[in-house]
Amino acid sequence: MKIYLASKSKARRFLLEKLLIPYEIIETSAEEKNAALLQRLQNSPEEYVITAAELKLKDAQKIYKQKIKKENPPNEEYIIIAADTMIYFQNHLLGKPKNAEHALEMLKTLNGKTHHVYTGVCLYSSKEAQVIKKVVKSTVTFFKHEERLLKHYVETGEPLTRAGAYEAQSGGSFLVKKVDGSFSNVIGLPIEEILPFILEKMGKRK
Repeated sequence: MKIYLASKSKARRFLLEKLLIPYEIIETSAEEKNAALLQRLQNSPEEYVITAAELKLKDAQKIYKQKIKKENPPNEEYIIIAADTMIYFQNHLLGKPKNAEHALEMLKTLNGKTHHVYTGVCLYSSKEAQVIKKVVKSTVTFFKHEERLLKHYVETGEPLTRAGAYEAQSGGSFLVKKVDGSFSNVIGLPIEEILPFILEKMGKRK
């Protein structure tokens, strides 16, 4: 049984590695290929993240069949995990910042306020040709910080690669006052939702 993560996200890799789950990366370009479609879903965070996750899964399945399958034993069983995470604040989706200036603008917008984090997850098992889809929502409240602290954080470079311009489990932890719901969801992958699925498919049942 092999596990494939359809993501380059360091945060998602971090979560799987902490749980000693072996995996391989399948890099997809689904979001770039479907930017126009996703743009039309900006007002519906649930629909946006699950659609993005579905597109990543389909792209990963295509890559597996075209490039990876022939390198593995016949009838190999495998799992693909595809996910997408977005920040939703005052009826606007916040993805990854375009540059440092944009990152600071995002952090100032969220500073001292409460926002929502949505992650859409698609889990595929080759054994049953089964796809499980989930959308998980967490609510995050930020401390109110002086702008100079936000600028310093932006200067570390970390906010430039994260939706909403912060990484809750790393340097951005000083921003977070409170999390209601799944903390791993805020990081980028709701582990409590996917771990039972993975362990079951690996044969590690109760």
